[in-house]
Parts: sequence; C-alpha cells; structure tokens
Amino acid sequence: MGGSSGSVDVPVAKTLPTQFYASAELDPVKAKMQFATLVDEVIQQFTVKHGVNVTISIDIQASSAGGFDDSVQRSVKENCSVLKVNTYEFE
Repeated sequence: MGGSSGSVDVPVAKTLPTQFYASAELDPVKAKMQFATLVDEVIQQFTVKHGVNVTISIDIQASSAGGFDDSVQRSVKENCSVLKVNTYEFE
C-alpha cells in the first residue's frame, strides 16, 4: 500500500552568541556626548534585558611633551580619588 518512507526534517536549534565586546575611541572634546550616545544606542540594549550582565571599563591616556605641572597632577589625583577611580598614575 502507499506508505511514505520519506524522512522527517527536524529543525536544528540555532546557537546564539552569548558574549558581546566593543571598543571605541572617543574625541576628548566630545567624549561626554559620544559616551552618552553609546549608552543610549548600545548599552541600553543590554541593560533593559533581564539576566544580562554588563561591564563598562574606561581607559584614559594623556601625554604631554612638556610634562604635567604639580597643579594638574594634584587636581587629577584628587578628582580620581573622589570619583573612586580604581587605578591612576602619572609617570
């Protein structure tokens, strides 16, 4: 009799990425606005989801051929301390 011997297609589960990484260089003059845009357009895509862990790290590098005077060093160190910056150093 006319039975079908065809195979049944079983859908394969799609593997979804579980990690996201990004790196961006910001213009020192526009950094505040650029960072806010990154938060609004990228970071909030994750923070609105339950169960998503988000870590944000900021690296700051500044160099001056003439060096940084005592006033700048003192001000930056005090601000970093008040803002609870983990690591900061002049060399």
